[in-house]
Amino acid sequence: MKLIIKYLKKYKLLFILNLIAIIAFSITELGMPTIMGNMIDEGVGSGNLDIIEIKV
Repeated sequence: MKLIIKYLKKYKLLFILNLIAIIAFSITELGMPTIMGNMIDEGVGSGNLDIIEIKV
C-alpha cells in the first residue's frame, strides 16, 4: 500500500481529477433510467412527442 501511495503523490492532481470524473460518470449513468422513464411517461404516455425532443 505504501508503494501505491508513494507513486500517487507525483500524480495527486490527476488522481483527484480522475476520481471526480468517475463519480460524475457514475451519477450520470445512475440517473439515466429516471430521465428515460420521465420522457416515456410524459411524452409517449400522453401523446406529446414534443416533450421528448425538448428533453433530448
